[in-house]
Amino acid sequence: MKLKKKLNLLIDRICLYSFKLHLLTVMVGEYSRQSKDLEPLNNFIRQVEDTEVVIDWFHAHTPIRFNRKKKKFVARSDGKWSITNGLSSELIIGKNALVKYSKRFGIKTVEDLDRAFKAVETKMAELDAQYEADSSVITPHDIEQVPEISEREKIKAYLAANPALDGMGKFGIPQSKHRFGIYGMPTPNQWSR
Repeated sequence: MKLKKKLNLLIDRICLYSFKLHLLTVMVGEYSRQSKDLEPLNNFIRQVEDTEVVIDWFHAHTPIRFNRKKKKFVARSDGKWSITNGLSSELIIGKNALVKYSKRFGIKTVEDLDRAFKAVETKMAELDAQYEADSSVITPHDIEQVPEISEREKIKAYLAANPALDGMGKFGIPQSKHRFGIYGMPTPNQWSR
């Protein structure tokens, strides 16, 4: 059951990461409302991988709009800011996880965000320490021993625990003119040069 514990630690960490993204989005929204400065928001959107959920959150709870041509947020007008409603929004994280983590970290108002964000970072560090304490590597044999999870989840767990190294092959990129395949190319005439 050591493997199941490690998998649960990884899943908890992913859930906390989503909650942390939610908190950071609300914090950036509150800062933008108070200061009318959009530069931190534009830096934030350039760093986030899943930008669509953050853009949707800002469209739902602020008058700020994302300009796809300029690839940045712009202030449209003095519309309605609903940061407090955005705190309980389910656009970034699911309802059950939002309720669970809001109760766990004691978030009731926007003023609780900074304290809760630090508490989430501390909890994530604790989960990392627990995961690293058991330094054994998850092998495919270990994953096969857990009958409760599906094949897809087993593959995800293995890939999450043992990421592939990015890099070039032994001989680099193929240099032939057919390296991308020959599908769609006309049939070569063997007798002409």
